[in-house]
Amino acid sequence: MSGQPKISYADVGRYFTLLQPALIANRLLEDAVFRAEFGFPSGHAISFGGGPAIFKSALYDGVRKLFAERRPQSLTTVTGDTLTASLGSDGIEISFSTDGGGTATVHSLNLMLLSPTAALRQTALKKILSELGPTGPDPIYWQKEVQREPLNDDRMDQFSDLIDASIVPNLARIERDIVTGMLDKTHMVPRLPAYWETLCGPAPDGLDLETWIKEIFEPHRRRLIERDLVKGLHLCLAMGIRDDLAPRLSITDLSHDDLWEALEQIMPIDDPISLLGIVDIAASRSSDDHRFATLGGETVRRLCGTQLARADGLDVYSFFPALLDLVRAELQVTPSIAGCPAYWRRLCAWTQAALLVRTFQSVGFDPKQFADGIHALRAPEASTAELLDLRQSPLSHPAETNRDHIRAEILGRLLIVRQRQTALGQTLPGADILAEALVDEAKNSPYLSQMPGPLELHRLPAWELENLPEESN
Repeated sequence: MSGQPKISYADVGRYFTLLQPALIANRLLEDAVFRAEFGFPSGHAISFGGGPAIFKSALYDGVRKLFAERRPQSLTTVTGDTLTASLGSDGIEISFSTDGGGTATVHSLNLMLLSPTAALRQTALKKILSELGPTGPDPIYWQKEVQREPLNDDRMDQFSDLIDASIVPNLARIERDIVTGMLDKTHMVPRLPAYWETLCGPAPDGLDLETWIKEIFEPHRRRLIERDLVKGLHLCLAMGIRDDLAPRLSITDLSHDDLWEALEQIMPIDDPISLLGIVDIAASRSSDDHRFATLGGETVRRLCGTQLARADGLDVYSFFPALLDLVRAELQVTPSIAGCPAYWRRLCAWTQAALLVRTFQSVGFDPKQFADGIHALRAPEASTAELLDLRQSPLSHPAETNRDHIRAEILGRLLIVRQRQTALGQTLPGADILAEALVDEAKNSPYLSQMPGPLELHRLPAWELENLPEESN
């Protein structure tokens, strides 16, 4: 025999993967990081609703045959099981046998983009984009692509990758985990860099914080709101971890009625950063509309309490720090993300933690047990990575994400909003409640509310000690 064996690294990886039990093999083939490590093509395999994985090329060919022959198609999965593809009233229906002997059916709109009929492709694309919101694929670009012809395998993979990087399906995975009672850390903290860039904007490429905010983050935030006011504003509220990053200035052209309608669709909100954004927006419009004055006062009252209670009475501060620590720790040790600037990872971590609070909003649990369980998921090597981050964030310290420091940061931010309103000759709704909270905070934790925030840990506090008592009252 001459020459080298034509066996690739991917062939070896696939061989040993398929030797595993079906559940493990399916999970590995779905894992983008695993596929990248072994050189599998992007979107190498896919599964639906926890069913057996199937190579995408086989799936695409089967669906094309379905459209051509107009009858259901039997497709063989990577583990030898069978899927049935048929045309339903709301997309392609994928059916498979379950472990209990029953049959499960999952609907897929994406596969309609393989239809030879342009009208069907456009209808499916419109529904997909509506469901995904502002972090989905670019509508203008893909409308042109879909109108021209059915997508080929490469374009289908590209479109699927864009969907995988968007926010909605990732949060949906967590919701499914909640139903099953088994939380997956890789769903709570996705490992794909594309997800985080879709969420908070492209990772900085040698840019300092202020330049990145001006050139990358602000345009990204505007695009989210322009594409979908409700869903975009929902995301941007969670990103406001510094006063100038709150979305107030991005919605100045909206009428009071339009903005109020959008906020009604977003409510309820329980994470502290988004609530700060609500106060900021409400305060800026409180003098013209009593609805915003009332909303601002009620939200200030919530944020000034020693607890931040959800509708069911659960204290968000009792588990929000655990979620924040988990996301921060995972981003510090995740390949392709750990090397990004610390400030970008902090913004991603705070934003994702806020989204997780919303995802768990309707779930009742023991907060201490929940927080302990989340802490147990934290990667031990993140402690070492934190030491490396000190070069970029010298004021970082282990207690910066505990409940006392987070609440103090919230009070400090409310103080900034109050000062801005005073400079405009206006009064912050709930100002008297804030004043009482600041007095109590000054007695219990002097100067804590004046410490640098999450994106200010690279510089010293900008205050004079002799002025602090007057500014805090």
